[in-house]
Amino acid sequence: MKATPEHRERWQKICRDFRDSGMSQRGYCRAQGISVSSMSYWLRQERSALEEPGHPKPADAGMIPVGTLFQGIGPVLRIRIGGDLVAEVNLPADEDTLRTVLRAARSL
Repeated sequence: MKATPEHRERWQKICRDFRDSGMSQRGYCRAQGISVSSMSYWLRQERSALEEPGHPKPADAGMIPVGTLFQGIGPVLRIRIGGDLVAEVNLPADEDTLRTVLRAARSL
């Protein structure tokens, strides 16, 4: 069964809210009454959509790629730049990655 555009948009918002929450996936799902398996499914859908040919990559969108920006199971460093731009870095991160992120933030 293919998801409707409305259903897909709803889950995109849920995934965005989850990443902004700073909570673990399990904790966020518990607090929102969402199944962990559904959340995992939609996070995977987002990741695979980014890998599709023709999908704008961060460099195409005027951003500087600095490594993996998807939230994993571990802690994530979030840097807010203005109201809409958020850089996420999985921790632990090496010093070069953090320097690149900070340089990119300063250049905006």
